[in-house]
Amino acid sequence: MIRFEIKKIFSKTANKIGLIVLLATLAVTCYFAISYMDYVDEEGNTHTGIAAARYLRDTKAEWEGLITEDVLREVIRQNRLINETYPDSPTDIKTSNIGYSKKQGFSDIRNLINSGFSEFREYNYYRADSVSEDEVGKLYDNRILNLEKWLNSDEAKDQFSEKEKVFLISQYQKLETPFYYEYAGGWSAALEYAPTIIMLTVLIMSFFVAGIFSNEFGWKADSVFFSAKYGRDRGTFSKIAAGLIVITGVYWLVILIYSAVVFSVAGIGGANCVIQTSLAFWKSFTILPICRHTS
Repeated sequence: MIRFEIKKIFSKTANKIGLIVLLATLAVTCYFAISYMDYVDEEGNTHTGIAAARYLRDTKAEWEGLITEDVLREVIRQNRLINETYPDSPTDIKTSNIGYSKKQGFSDIRNLINSGFSEFREYNYYRADSVSEDEVGKLYDNRILNLEKWLNSDEAKDQFSEKEKVFLISQYQKLETPFYYEYAGGWSAALEYAPTIIMLTVLIMSFFVAGIFSNEFGWKADSVFFSAKYGRDRGTFSKIAAGLIVITGVYWLVILIYSAVVFSVAGIGGANCVIQTSLAFWKSFTILPICRHTS
């Protein structure tokens, strides 16, 4: 009976159209996820797509490893040399882009320096340009100090109790340092568009199962269905089970296809790095690998 109900769901013309729309939506979302990554070549030209993802991954792979004080010093040193050779200028976009291309390899680490040396509620993209090699080693200490400073500021002092403040600071202190860095562009791209494909899938699938019970009423067969020997128990159960199987099966199939496409292009590296190595989650109080972050 369950198999029969599943066949009924997929036999409807509207549901067949819904599947086509879902596949088209999946293709478009995959395209945007892949295009989410861009790479600037040595001539200052921007590229997107599969080739860009590969070049970006190879460029950032050179900086894989623990972000120790020596690594931070090297980032500051190279950042300064590039700024001197290719100064950032609003009137000379080409030179600025070439300079940016030289920084792509360590751009994620540079972003962490920007975050660590900016105020807790601020972010200054150019902050790393004014950080010296001698002070950059305070990056991890600054993360905790910035939080403490903010919690005691006029803005936040009344938002948390003393016990809550102690807990938040302790969460920062528990985080193991130095961070291990690995390029995690595949996860960033996948998580960026995952909510979109999930919402659209659930929306389209709601139309699939909307007619499971209403069909009998539309066909004026409800009285026959519910008066049959197994209509109220097995029949009803079969309809509910068919709906759950279809929704679950299609949902996971879409997610698996989406993940396979994005990760095959951008790679799955960085899954075990803590989420704080990502600029977006630098201030997070949660201690989790990137692949387990879902908010």
